[in-house]
Amino acid sequence: MVLATGCGAPPLQGVGRPTDIPRLAGPDPNAAETGQTASPVSADFATRLARVGPDSFVSSGHAGGRYAATVYVTPAAKDTALRADGVVAAGTEIVMTNVDRVTHAAGPTFFMQKEPSGAWRFATQETTNVKSDGLALCARCHAEAPGDHVFGLPE
Repeated sequence: MVLATGCGAPPLQGVGRPTDIPRLAGPDPNAAETGQTASPVSADFATRLARVGPDSFVSSGHAGGRYAATVYVTPAAKDTALRADGVVAAGTEIVMTNVDRVTHAAGPTFFMQKEPSGAWRFATQETTNVKSDGLALCARCHAEAPGDHVFGLPE
């Protein structure tokens, strides 16, 4: 598998953590009533999705290597979704959890889902704060991925 270190022309740069976008209130069962966005990351993702790749690896493309990442994917797509030449089936979910490599504190969780239209849905979540859909930086960078908007994992 190919590991890409970030988006853009060489030298590649880590994406980092956006500070200029508002965070929306997260997993709230009453989110629709309050006008806030609920997290697209289900609480059972770690048991419902299949963990792929190494147990954790340095995530060079997000925050320039600050985090150790673990990736989960829809079980039916685990053998193809993260290959450099893979085509991802509609409905596939990919979740990347992150832990700060120095402090060991939980970092952001990144979410991708391929819609039936073929478009990708992106979200980030930090604790209970969520930013859903329309994350232009995520979409721009992942459009440059070698395989269907998805970067490969280290072997």
